[in-house]
Amino acid sequence: MWTGPSDGEFLLNEASCCSLALYTPKGRGDGGDAARWSRERCYAIKRGDTSVCTRVAQYISKHLNNLPFTDVLGPDVSLVPMPRSTPRVRGGCWPASCLADAFVLHKLGKEVLPLLERAVPVQNSATAAPGTRPSVRTHFDSLKVVRPLRLPQSITIIDDVIALGATMLGAMSKVSSALPRVSAVGFALFWTLPPMRQGNERLEPSRLVIRLLPNHRTEVVAASSR
Repeated sequence: MWTGPSDGEFLLNEASCCSLALYTPKGRGDGGDAARWSRERCYAIKRGDTSVCTRVAQYISKHLNNLPFTDVLGPDVSLVPMPRSTPRVRGGCWPASCLADAFVLHKLGKEVLPLLERAVPVQNSATAAPGTRPSVRTHFDSLKVVRPLRLPQSITIIDDVIALGATMLGAMSKVSSALPRVSAVGFALFWTLPPMRQGNERLEPSRLVIRLLPNHRTEVVAASSR
């Protein structure tokens, strides 16, 4: 039987997030040039390709004033890389950290603050069979917060891809429970398209809302769709 987190901990009912571009996973149809564009860059970032992370940071820095997340990235925001699905291995590839490092170098963040760690491994959502993706609660329980010596005013949790939002909502719930006075939002480079979307536009900067649904499911919708 599902039970809520322990006293003093809670799961958020919804949370705010932003994304830069749309992403069509392989196997959902070719999707044309736009889909191939997003897949190539997503795969490169997952491999830890710093040159792609740098180009992404350069693009966002150049166009930030015209993007819908000037309050999410900037020189006063502490960036928290999303942990991978397994505990960190020294020297291992960490895509979210690669992005965060590039963002700080281009003044899209004040510092990289690795205050979230994966304490217990979970199923990788990208390779999980239908219906077996980890829930928000599973992510919440598998993460731990390493309290910084100095609390940041605001943080943005950085990830490479957001799909159904369980990982991000679990991470934001964990941070909000441990650091209730700290403002936290999310940023994912790619938003995985719902099946009904075709993905004809490779760049579609979006403000998103992650919602906790009944039966512990989640959904991600454009903020304008609320």
